[in-house]
Amino acid sequence: MRDKHSDLLHYFRSFLGTLLLCAPVLVGTLYSPAANSAQNAVVTSEKAIIWADAQRTAPLGYARRGKMLRVGEKERSKGQVITVIVSGKLAYISTDDVAFEDDVKAEEVNKETTRFKEATERVFTRTLHFSAAQFSAIESKNSKADRPGDTWTFQGGQLKGVAQKPDSVVGVAFLFDYLYAQQTVAGQDETFRIFDFGIGPTLALLDFKHLMLRIEMLLVVVPWMQYEASPLFILNSYGAGGAGQASLMIYPTDSWGLEVAAGVKAIKIYKIKRETKTRSFEDFDPLFVGAQLSAGLVYRF
Repeated sequence: MRDKHSDLLHYFRSFLGTLLLCAPVLVGTLYSPAANSAQNAVVTSEKAIIWADAQRTAPLGYARRGKMLRVGEKERSKGQVITVIVSGKLAYISTDDVAFEDDVKAEEVNKETTRFKEATERVFTRTLHFSAAQFSAIESKNSKADRPGDTWTFQGGQLKGVAQKPDSVVGVAFLFDYLYAQQTVAGQDETFRIFDFGIGPTLALLDFKHLMLRIEMLLVVVPWMQYEASPLFILNSYGAGGAGQASLMIYPTDSWGLEVAAGVKAIKIYKIKRETKTRSFEDFDPLFVGAQLSAGLVYRF
């Protein structure tokens, strides 16, 4: 009986001794700032010293550049060092020798964004134009419908963009127009609505900081056109054409400016056709030719 109690006491003493030896490490791990509120950090110095104390008087070893460490969130010694766990022991490393993982990722994203922006700016300079537009055109005569060739005044809006290399005088221009016109023809209220898209080369005749003059030649596509003879019917169609214009831009600021543009435009509409024919309407394919004016704001970036 005495032997059993002796063995049990010996086992308990051994366990207690082991627990006492491990206690400092466990306490340091569980209650240190590096364990409770830890974050990843990357060594940025070529050879960062790991210190045994916050005053950096006793070095423990070194960490090479690029090594990932688990460090605490709170800095010590007025922000000069931060806690780190090395081989189960609480140690310190200079804040100048590490970069936090979140900061590294944010810096990399910022660098990539900056590089992309600089590369784009080196490749192209760009402008966006927001304008009101007016297209004064003569409609071609249509003998089948006995249309004499009326004069139409379209009004609407225009969005235009220009991209050009800094070392070139030639760029690419594209535009979107929405034009609307309504009038009474031979006692009949008629309406045309036209949405067109244009693209083509643009040539810079003048290119100064506060003044620019461009000439643009555009191929025009009309993906949608609507003709309405109110209140009889509404018909949809499509078309194509071309335009040439000169644009003058004045920039009071580095980014924002004013633009006026004038040119000629021709749009051919195809197959305006009604399925059920009547005496009052015959098929016709009008051609609109005239002058287009626009004025508005331009943004340079």
